[in-house]
Amino acid sequence: RGFSVTADPASGAWEVDLPAMPPSTSAVDIAIKSSSFSITLKDVLFGETYLCSGQSNMQLNVRMTNNSAWEVARAASLPDHFRIMQVADLPSYYNVSTPQTNLSLSVPWGRPSTDNVPYMSAACYYFGVERIKEHPNMPVGMIASSWGGTAIETWMTPAALASCGVANS
Repeated sequence: RGFSVTADPASGAWEVDLPAMPPSTSAVDIAIKSSSFSITLKDVLFGETYLCSGQSNMQLNVRMTNNSAWEVARAASLPDHFRIMQVADLPSYYNVSTPQTNLSLSVPWGRPSTDNVPYMSAACYYFGVERIKEHPNMPVGMIASSWGGTAIETWMTPAALASCGVANS
């Protein structure tokens, strides 16, 4: 299938909404082409992706948990259709209220391994492991982006704030 989209002339930004795809553990490649460049996204799966975000409890990484050595050792035995990623904690990301592009990553998108699992958010990673166990044929991607010590109001929607009697600022 092919899709056509026009980039914003000023920024060069573009996006395309793909139709819903059934879950599949068979990887595909997605080619993106223009008159001046082309790129191919390899090993793309369709399934569930979760964004794990919050304060210090979400920031705690796997290496700081009980049985972390065992958890890290078993990372290589997890299914090939499990992926993890963690956004780096950089001062430039602190208190940002607009969407960011070109993020720096402390754990690049990829399969869990003994090299990257220790640095992944524990709550996010363990939730992903449970999803894989519950649904062994469903690709699962886990994206962690958290910041310990931030005010809880930063993580709440305006509706949630209003339900607590807090004005949206």
